[in-house]
Amino acid sequence: MRGMEGGGKKVGKRRRISPSRRHALARRDGLAWRLWGRCGPMWVYQCPVCGNLIRTGTATGGHVVPLGEGGGDEDGNLRIECLHCNAAENITRLLRGSSDAHLRIEGAERRHRERLLGERGRPQVFSNVPVYWKGRLISFTSRRRASLFIRDGLAESRPEGGIHFLKTPSNTETAPTDPIENRCVRCGARKGLCRFRFFPLWHPRGRTARPSLFSRPVCAVCLETFEIAYAVEITRAAKGTILAWEAERMRMQEVKAVALEAWSRRRSGSPLPEELCRDFQQVFELNPLEIPVQNLRRLSLMAGCDLRRTEQAAFAAVGHTLMDSNLDFPELFRRIAAGAYTLAPADLPRLDFSRYTGKGRNS
Repeated sequence: MRGMEGGGKKVGKRRRISPSRRHALARRDGLAWRLWGRCGPMWVYQCPVCGNLIRTGTATGGHVVPLGEGGGDEDGNLRIECLHCNAAENITRLLRGSSDAHLRIEGAERRHRERLLGERGRPQVFSNVPVYWKGRLISFTSRRRASLFIRDGLAESRPEGGIHFLKTPSNTETAPTDPIENRCVRCGARKGLCRFRFFPLWHPRGRTARPSLFSRPVCAVCLETFEIAYAVEITRAAKGTILAWEAERMRMQEVKAVALEAWSRRRSGSPLPEELCRDFQQVFELNPLEIPVQNLRRLSLMAGCDLRRTEQAAFAAVGHTLMDSNLDFPELFRRIAAGAYTLAPADLPRLDFSRYTGKGRNS
């Protein structure tokens, strides 16, 4: 796309900055942190313009010297920016000297917010169907779960609304009897909602927590704040466990890579380098030239299974470490929703993995 900037000067074609290149720029400038989020390892960036923390999906590549002023797409002229700062710089440059530049910036931010709320999440998260047992209101549930209760013969519909259990509920844990309103707990938005759980799914309490007791609606715009804040607190509380798991994961990845390369070279008839043979003998105490090809494949499959088991054990270890550290997830959620939680980039727990290439799980 070509346009006009600053007095009618032609602007060259803008190229999309790939996620891997943005990640390399963030690490080059020291603006990337590897944290452990609700869904596992994740990278968090810091915008150099406004200083806010952003996730990898909302980072953009900005030009230090604009294309219209002679800048190029080389790495020395690129940096990561958040969407708002990138759009604000472009609008300010286009409307240089205009009095309505700030209005255009506010409009662009509002349209971006509306687009996110319209595209992501569901319009309703909690349908708030009342559940009764022995004539008393015991909880609220969603319409889908209520229909499953009726289909399985565990409950029946009440004429005045809600469902009534026919059998003793399997979960007798007390729950709030106030309906949960379908609006974001932080900003009050009614669109783009998703159900945010207080406890991560891999946390020991996340598997048994009742949805109406430990989850609330959060919009797509505020979801980033919750995800980053959770990642910061989880990493602070379980830093030692995460570092130990990361070292073990790297070791298992090397084992899998050695087994896969040896098998693929033997299958295609390619020669095996001396370094590969030495690494294979050191890991498996076997000579890869004397093993049948099918046995090499079995070794590579076993290495992949061991890597998956290592990752599952890591999630369990981090979860138990968080329980021992008494990290109160419901209280953390309330602080973020009330605006009492502040993210200070200088206090972030930095996990320095120099051997990590950034090609893994980015969320």
